[in-house]
Amino acid sequence: MGVKTQALKELHVAWGRKIQAMRTMNQVASVHPIAPEQVFKPAEQGGEEVVKVDCGPAVFNLCERAGGLPTIYVVVEGSISLEESGQIDSPLRTTGFGTRVGYFRSRRNRLEHVYGVHYDMDERGDGHPVFHSQLGPMEEFGATVCEHYRLDAEVVDHVGKMLRNVRVPTAQMDFFSVFTQLCADHLMGVRQGGVHPQVANAFGRVRSACNFLQGAAHRFAFLHTGNARECYRSSHWYGDS
Repeated sequence: MGVKTQALKELHVAWGRKIQAMRTMNQVASVHPIAPEQVFKPAEQGGEEVVKVDCGPAVFNLCERAGGLPTIYVVVEGSISLEESGQIDSPLRTTGFGTRVGYFRSRRNRLEHVYGVHYDMDERGDGHPVFHSQLGPMEEFGATVCEHYRLDAEVVDHVGKMLRNVRVPTAQMDFFSVFTQLCADHLMGVRQGGVHPQVANAFGRVRSACNFLQGAAHRFAFLHTGNARECYRSSHWYGDS
């Protein structure tokens, strides 16, 4: 099986498992499109050993706070490049990724763009953390929300004036990592005594759906030094200039 065929198969299965688990966490949560072939498309770049897959845009309709009404729309779009890892349990690993995310709050006939961020992987070692995020407007995603959820709404930007050149070190926030974050932020309602067991179990399935895929830290020797493995502080995340 070629890497492209294997990657698409694994991504499709993981997408279905994550959606099923998300719905178990909260039945009002939804995402469009659902069909994996509409979400994952091989890009022209790549080769026999590495495949780049374009992901999304996918539009999530979620509660701003767990247990509330689904008034938040989140658009996630990006790409991820994969190669074979040579390991049975995690047959694929990341060689690169980029993700763009736009949040919109629905209020009557308005979509308020309230948060925008993109996540990148940078190998230059020139003061850019390897995995980082930058805030920025994703106002154009408002049209994607309206298209998939058949809304007739005015898009109002609240993000455009935010500072854009702050690079915050992050984990590997690829397309599927953002999916997991959305479930954690918006669907993990805490009751007295902790999270409901059914929700906790479903969130475990959201997380484990992508066990077939390793992150990209294998590409950076400085992330494997003794201190970095033990510490996880930002001083280890930039590489050697």
